[in-house]
Parts: sequence; structure tokens; C-alpha cells
Amino acid sequence: MQISKINIKNFRKLEDCTISIFDKTTLFVGANNSGKTSAMYCLMAFLGNNEKRFKVTDFPLNKINLIDNFSVAWSIDEIQNFCPTLEISLDDIQDSDLPKIKHIIPSLSWNNEEISIRLIFEPNDVDILKQKFNEYVDSINSLLTDADDLLFPRNLWGFLKIGNNLNTFFSIQAYLLDSNTATGNFKKLSKYPFNGIFKVSIVPAQRGFDDSDDQSSTATSLSQHLGSYYDKHINPKTSPTPDDITALRQVEELQCKFSTQLNEDFADLMTELSKLGYPSSHGDPSITLKSEIDTSSILKQNTTLLFSTQNALQTGHELPERHNGLGYRNLIFIFFQLLKFRDEWLKKNKAKDPINENNIVEPIHLVLIEEPEAHLHSQAQQIFIRNSYTILDSGAPDGFTTHLIISTHSSYIAHESGFDTLTYFKRKKTDDNYPCSETIGLSKVFSEGDQDAKKTKKFVSRYLRVMHCDLFFADAIIMVEGSAERMLIPHFIIEKYPELTSKYLSILEVGGAYAHKFKPLIDALGLPTLVITDLDSKDTNNEKDRPKRGKNYTSNCDELTHWLELDNRDLDSVLDLDKENKVVRKSRIAYQIEIDVEFDEGSPQKAIPYTFEDALVLSNFNLFKSKSEDFIGMLKKMCDATHADTLDNACEAMFNALSGTKAVMALNILYEVEIEKLIVPNYIDEGLNWLANELANIPIGELNEL
Repeated sequence: MQISKINIKNFRKLEDCTISIFDKTTLFVGANNSGKTSAMYCLMAFLGNNEKRFKVTDFPLNKINLIDNFSVAWSIDEIQNFCPTLEISLDDIQDSDLPKIKHIIPSLSWNNEEISIRLIFEPNDVDILKQKFNEYVDSINSLLTDADDLLFPRNLWGFLKIGNNLNTFFSIQAYLLDSNTATGNFKKLSKYPFNGIFKVSIVPAQRGFDDSDDQSSTATSLSQHLGSYYDKHINPKTSPTPDDITALRQVEELQCKFSTQLNEDFADLMTELSKLGYPSSHGDPSITLKSEIDTSSILKQNTTLLFSTQNALQTGHELPERHNGLGYRNLIFIFFQLLKFRDEWLKKNKAKDPINENNIVEPIHLVLIEEPEAHLHSQAQQIFIRNSYTILDSGAPDGFTTHLIISTHSSYIAHESGFDTLTYFKRKKTDDNYPCSETIGLSKVFSEGDQDAKKTKKFVSRYLRVMHCDLFFADAIIMVEGSAERMLIPHFIIEKYPELTSKYLSILEVGGAYAHKFKPLIDALGLPTLVITDLDSKDTNNEKDRPKRGKNYTSNCDELTHWLELDNRDLDSVLDLDKENKVVRKSRIAYQIEIDVEFDEGSPQKAIPYTFEDALVLSNFNLFKSKSEDFIGMLKKMCDATHADTLDNACEAMFNALSGTKAVMALNILYEVEIEKLIVPNYIDEGLNWLANELANIPIGELNEL
């Protein structure tokens, strides 16, 4: 048995999100403030063991008025529409699972179909809630005037915020989907349904480590976590074995020796005490010191975890815990947490319950980890995600399922996990301007029907695994054709477009023939995307040639067909295309257009670049003309071309020079040219200004992630 999917409704910014849960690992990815943490907290709130776990701020902000209106009608059916809800679907149910799920089998005619359970955080009793709310309002009205509304709210939302009213009058109620009804009705269950089915384990984002040497620091130490593991799984006093009896005897012998020594050391002091009349001759109890050694307390409170250098055993120069990096402490902590979770789930060793002889193992172990990448370098992050599931599932019997769900901001973890495990959280705008998010299962972005779509999906997923996964955490995407653009455009942004420097941009080098392969993914992510490509003009013989008007030339740019869906790729028509027609949904295509070149002291002359490299030189004609001697390779040839007698001859020479290594040209520019003096080619300038305008209404860093 396994969880196939979950649906979250009305929890913070998640109004209605369906998330597929994969066999092993599921990753939640997305930009800051996109809802990943909301989803994790929702699972923790509904499935964790903490009572009083909900807060009024877990209700969507845009439902506050509806909650207040509920206090007029007092209808349970009405309030369910805006209460936090988690629906869980179970499938692949085996015969061995049936005794554990018999209480949630929908009907006698059930034939091993998917089972759906809906958990709603709703009022326990509407009548009692109504009574207590009205009593509260009456008491407030008797004390305050209308001017005092800010002191004590008189609406239901305000009443639920007071003290623990929310968790007093609301609780989790469970409903089972009745598979016999065509309408998919849910019937209420008498008790929480997942006891004995789920084992839920959680590693929260805040793990209590710091890098301070302050002895008064309250940060959690690894020895405390090791002590907890010792308590649960090793402590010889718990279900002792013959080996444990030997250890306990040694502890007892040590206690006796230490007690004897203590009483000898304090004998003289006790004699002094007797001079004050205690103990008296009337039978007062005498004072005896007895040492009690609690091995668990020693490990938690009186044991220091040290890290040994290679020669530490000979020299005794171990390093204290705080001298090891936060990353490794975080990694060691999570490792022991995973071991503890697994052993508790499988009732291994000391984790067996001596009272419950059956020690039933839940068929599903759900493990939630928030941001495991904290303080870890990239390779450690990849090793962690590569091996964590194996640790968790090691030793699990056949038919038992471990689901590992991770929320992360790490492109390295996303890279290592693979495309099909990712659920993308996407921020979206709503009419009422409240924060809201939706989820996209990236495994379903590309059609599974035709062979070309399958090849495209394989290409994109392979590319992202070896190149870029940071687009899943970006505010916007810039796709470029070559390495020169990839190296220089970030510098253009820093020097010329300060409004973009505060945004999270992902720059992908994908080549002109492949950018459109990413279009289904880009459309699904819904991020503003600038595609910077080349005209790639061809003459009437379909041969490459520098672009010229009035020659019946065409553009070989694939993005014009696949992205802009242009039927006519006549070069003159492409050059004349309006800016507005270069935008598709939230994407814009930018390619070379005519440039005004300061060729001589007269009026500017028009030139049409073929690619980014000659566009850059033509846009900065006099600058490169003055620095010809500083360059090498292709850039040297282009700069030499600036000395031609006519602009047309200069453009021809630049076109002929394009056979060189473009990456070397970019490196040459970075080394020799002051970037701030460069004029950005006009087509790129138009594109970056469009992108800045698209991002102008996305505030970054104003809110913590919800």
C-alpha cells in the first residue's frame, strides 16, 4: 500500500493543490514564498502528533470574511468550504494490508480501488461554538462602546484568535469517500483513521545548531541528539539482553565504589554536623550519600562529542563539537534522525513496545524533511539525497512503503533527484490580490502520447540533470543561444539594469535549435522568460549569409516557428515584427534587429547583425575600433573589420570572422574591456527592459515563506 496523491485545500496560500506522491522520494521545489513550507506544515498539522497544532493564520487570508459570515448562518456545510483540508488517496493495496485498513474500506462491494480520506479542521459542534461566541459578544457589548472595537474584536475571526479558542472549538474530522455513490459523497468517520496505517516522522527546518563558541549558547548539541537515540534504542535498562545485564552490573559496581568514596570523603563533615545536634538521640535518620549513574543522562548532559584528528588517539588532541562545521553537524544530525525514524517504525531492538507484544508495524512510513541542504556544500547535498532513502527503507519487509518528502531550495538536490520526482510550487496572482499558489507535477508537463514528446521530455530532463536546475527556484528565466551571451549578459544586468539585480534569475544556455524544446516546461512554470536567440539569416539558396533587406532572405531561427508560431519567416517581415508580437504568454523572443552604427563623423548608418558577437561590436563600434591591438582570435578579426572603408565591408568582414571560438571572444572582452562602458545591443536591451517590467510587481524578500 502506498500514498498515490494528496490534495490540500484552504491551508494558508494553498487554495486547491493536488500533489502526486512518488514511490520513493518526492521533492517540493519552487521560488521563495511559493508555498513549499505551507504544504509541509499542512502535512505536519494533519498527520503529526501535536494537539493544538493549528493557528488562525492557517486559514487563507482571503477567507476571513467568509468565516465572519459563517457566524450568521452557522452551517457546517458552509464552513467546510473554507476550512483547512487534507485529502489523502491510497492505492496498490495488498491483501496483507486489509486487516489494518478494514475500518476505511468504503463498502462491501469495494474491489481494491483507490481509497480517499478527507481530513477537515472544522468545528466540533456548531451549536456550542455559536453559544460561546454569542456569550463572548454579549460580554464585550456590555463593557465596551463601538469605539473600542480595536480592543476586543466582535467577529468570529477575532474570537478564534483569542487564547486557544481555535483548537478548543475546532478539531480534525475525518471523512471517507463512498465509492458506491456517483457523486463521490464523503461520509463522516467516528475516529481518526490513520492510526496503525501511517508512521509519520518529521525533521523540521529549525534544527537548533549555531556556530557560536559561547558556552551559554542554548543551541542544541549533537550529544543531546545522540542521547535521545541512546534512550530509545540502546539504553540497557530498556528490555535488557544478557549483554545489557553485564553492562548494568558494571555500572552498579561503579556506583557502589563511588558511593563508598563519597561517604568516606564526607565523614568528617558529618561529624561536624553532629555537633549542631543532628542527628539527635531521638532516632533522626542519618545522612548517607549514594551515587546514581543514569547512562542516558550522562550522554545527554555530561558527555562531550569530540571529533578526532588522525593523530588524536596518540596525542589526545580531539576537537570539540563546535569546531566542526555546521554542515557536517547538520548531516550527522539528520543521519541519526533517519536511523531513529527507521528503527522506531520497524520496532527494531529497544524500540519494541514491551506492553504491546504484537508490535505492529504501520504499512506506510511517511518522512518529512525540510531544507536538508542547510550549511551543506553542493557535493554533500547530492550524496545526502542519493543515499537518504536507502537508509530509511533498509530492512523494511516486502509490502511496506517508505515515502520521503523533502522541501528544498537546493538546485543540487533537485539535480540529483531527477525531473520526475519534482512538484513545482507556482505563485499566482488572484483578483483579490491575496497570495496564492498552485502545484505542478513536472513529470506530467510533457505529453506522454506521442514519441516526439517522450524524446523531448527525455532531452529536457537529461539536460537539467547535468546543467541547470536553478530555474525551479527563480523569479524569471533568460535563455541564451551561446556561451558568449551566458558570460556577458550577467555583467550587463549588474551594470545597466539594477532593477533586475534584486531578482532571482536563471540563465540557461540551450542553443538556438533546442530552446523551443523547453517551451512546455516554461509554459507550465509560468515564469517570465526572455529567449535571446539569433536571426541566422539564409540566402535564396538556403546558405548562411549576413542579413540584408530586399533580397528575399529568410531567417533560420527555429524559435520564430516553434515559439512565435510565425508562418512567414521572410527576413524583412521578421525584422519589421512589432515588439508586442514577440511576446507569447509570459515569454518574449529577442533577436537581432537593425542597429544605428556610428561609422564615421556623419549621421548613424543602419546595419543588421547576424549574431550576438557582431551585434556587440557594431553597437560599440568606436570602442572596439580603438582597441584592436588588445585582442586575439575572432575578436581581433572583428576589431580589424571596424577599420574597413565602408560599413558594408565592415559587416561582411565581421560575418566572415564568426567562425572563431565565441567563448574565447567573451573571455577576451571580460579581460580587456570595462563592461560598464559597453552599450548593450538594442535587441537585448529591449528584452531585458521587458523582463524588468514583468518583474516589477513581484516583491522579493518582503514576506517570509508561508
